[in-house]
Amino acid sequence: MIACIFKQGLKKGFRVFIQLLMMTAISIYAPILSAVDNSKLSAVDKAKFDYIFATESWPPYYGHAMVDEGFMAEVIYKSYARVGKKVHILYTSWNRAFERTKNGLYDGVVGIYYVPEREAYIKFSSPITFSRQALFSIKSKGINGDTIKDLLGYKVSVVRGYYYSSEFNDAPFIAKHEEVSTEKNLTMFLGGRVDLIAADERVLKYFLHRNHPEVAWSDLKRNVDLAVPTVHLGFPKKLKYCMTMYNEFEQGYSLLKKENKIKELRKKHNFYDFPERIEKQ
Repeated sequence: MIACIFKQGLKKGFRVFIQLLMMTAISIYAPILSAVDNSKLSAVDKAKFDYIFATESWPPYYGHAMVDEGFMAEVIYKSYARVGKKVHILYTSWNRAFERTKNGLYDGVVGIYYVPEREAYIKFSSPITFSRQALFSIKSKGINGDTIKDLLGYKVSVVRGYYYSSEFNDAPFIAKHEEVSTEKNLTMFLGGRVDLIAADERVLKYFLHRNHPEVAWSDLKRNVDLAVPTVHLGFPKKLKYCMTMYNEFEQGYSLLKKENKIKELRKKHNFYDFPERIEKQ
C-alpha cells in the first residue's frame, strides 16, 4: 500500500515537473521566437524602400525562390519602378500577411482575392491575374461528389485564412483541416490524412510536380469548382497614404500595359491565364 502511494506521488511529481519545465521554456523562448519573426521586417533596410508589402510564397504566381520572384511580383516591382518608387515584398504566412496588412502594419498585401466584404478595409488594385480554386480528390478513392453538399462526411484540407468561395467558407457541414500552406496540405492529402484538398489549380500542380513527381496530375480529380477570383495588390485603408500607393501602382501598371511589357513578363515566366479568363493585354 505504501509502495503504491509512493509510486503515485512520484508520477504526480513528475507531471508537475514537466509542466513547470514547459512553462519555463515558453517564458524564455517565446520572446526570442517573436523577435526572430519580427526580424523579418527589421532586417529589411526600410530606408531603401518606399513601401513594404507582405504575402506568402505562392508559386507559380510569385515566391522568393522564383526567378525575379515570379510573374506577379515582377509586375508589381516594375509598375512602381515606372513611377520612380522602390518596393519590397516580405514573405511570411498568408494569415499573418493578411491580418497585419488589414491593420496597417504592412503597406500592402500581394495576391489578395477580390471579395466584396474586404472593401471595408482594403483598396484593391486593378486585377493582375486570375486564380481557379477547386476541390480535388485522388481518383482511386472514388469520391464522386460534384457539389459542396455532396461532400458531407469527407475531410478537406484548407489554408488558414484563405478565401475559397462564400459557399465553401461558410459551409459548417464540411470538416476542414487547416494548415499554413498548400504545400503542407498536399503532403497530408497524398498521405491519406484528408480526403480532399482545396487549392488553386496552378499552385497545386506546381507543388505536385516539384515535390511529388511520382504522382501524375492525371491521378487527381477536380470534384468541385469553387471560384475563379481576380488576384490583386491590396492596400490597407487604415493608412493615410493608401490612395497614393494605389494611384502610383495604377499609373505604372498602365504604362507597362501600353509598352506591351505584361505579355513579355508572361512569356518570361511562362505564366498565362486560364483560357476562359485570358486578358486582352
